[in-house]
Amino acid sequence: MANKKVWITALNKDEGRISQFNSALRRYGFDLKGHIWLDENDKLAWRVAADEFLSTGAEYWFILADQTTLSKPSIRYGINLMASCLENKKQGAVPIFIFGKELLSELLPAQLRGAIMLDDADLGWEAKVVTKTLRLPSPALPSYHFDGFGTEHVGQWFELGPIGADEVWKGLIFAVSGVDAEIVFQAVGPSGLLPQKTTLNFPRQGLKMKVGERDYLGWSLQNLISANESYYAKVTGSPTSLLFIPNEGAVESDSVEAFTIHLN
Repeated sequence: MANKKVWITALNKDEGRISQFNSALRRYGFDLKGHIWLDENDKLAWRVAADEFLSTGAEYWFILADQTTLSKPSIRYGINLMASCLENKKQGAVPIFIFGKELLSELLPAQLRGAIMLDDADLGWEAKVVTKTLRLPSPALPSYHFDGFGTEHVGQWFELGPIGADEVWKGLIFAVSGVDAEIVFQAVGPSGLLPQKTTLNFPRQGLKMKVGERDYLGWSLQNLISANESYYAKVTGSPTSLLFIPNEGAVESDSVEAFTIHLN
């Protein structure tokens, strides 16, 4: 088989398990790179891992896990953000495999609930991996651009924007859910670069919304956002969900479309 590029995330520093796992997959020709997960969301350690993943050209994401570690809110938050950003940047073509004992799909982090689950302690698990990696899924153009970035010093930022060359958002509502989550700044500027200055059209704050059982608190503006521009929001805390509604000026319309990214 051709060497398939895999990025491995080990949620625990279990050197014995990691060594056995890597040795087993290398016998089947997998090209492996990876890291030990750092539970440091305040330093955006998840984003460093995502950038390393992308720099290797990895085709698959393998996560060595256990249910106890996956139940920790801070780890779920970082993993969800990394998965969301990778899905957007790789156009949905990042198959995720989670390895561990007695994992329950309904208890996985929200962005991993479509992942393939295997137990690396079972006999023959390597053959199952080979079978399930015979073909990559076809890329799927996402409905929007999404990214998360920042540093310990500038804080946590989210970036959103339209995808199509001719698509223009006529404003945006952006909201967060979570007891410690708060939007503290918003801006519009060129995609991929946090603007040094910005002019906001009809900005609003303190917008309260409810979707299902979740309460959201949002900000909005009515700037035109084209495909080479983005909306930026600085958010403190760890939101359990993000909600955004393009075309803020059309929220009373029946055709308005809302998007959510769950991070719990």
